[in-house]
Amino acid sequence: MFSRQFALMLLFVLAFGSLISAAHADAMEDANKAYYNREYDAAFDLFKPLAEQGNAEAQYRIGWMYIYGLGTYRSYPDAIDWLTKAANQGIPEATHQVAQMYDLGLGVEKNNMVAYMWYAVCKRQLTDLERKPTTFNPQVDMDIMREVMSKEDIEEATRLAATWKRLGPDGKPAPPLPKKPKNDDQYPLPGKPQY
Repeated sequence: MFSRQFALMLLFVLAFGSLISAAHADAMEDANKAYYNREYDAAFDLFKPLAEQGNAEAQYRIGWMYIYGLGTYRSYPDAIDWLTKAANQGIPEATHQVAQMYDLGLGVEKNNMVAYMWYAVCKRQLTDLERKPTTFNPQVDMDIMREVMSKEDIEEATRLAATWKRLGPDGKPAPPLPKKPKNDDQYPLPGKPQY
């Protein structure tokens, strides 16, 4: 009897979890659609609860919207708060934006050492995700900053970046990212013939 109740409870939890995941996916899709249709007020209203629940992509979008005043007031301090949350969850675009804000002193006191650290973290995130930079390149930013920083500050920023750990939505250390498969056969795509 106990095992049947346990099985039913487990089934309920899994089904409920799937519904929540589907609802978050739908809400994220709706928010992105509103954003790309330039319906910024609606997009902000859709992203905000997702960001508050720990969705890293929504946190990145909210931070970006605060920088440019899209669907909300312009606020660099609010932007840096949300972008830092997304950066700590491993979103390289958010990490690069945080580095730039410290580099330029937007919403925070200008701090070359902290900016360099975030650029180095961004570079590591891209490496961990096996991605190449597209519209930004943290290595180029680091090279430029080396020209105005002391050797000691560069060493300290590098040390801080090496100790950085990706966090989960709950603020606790996240598990390591899964390694990218070496070939498509390890994770076949739907519709791909299996032999």
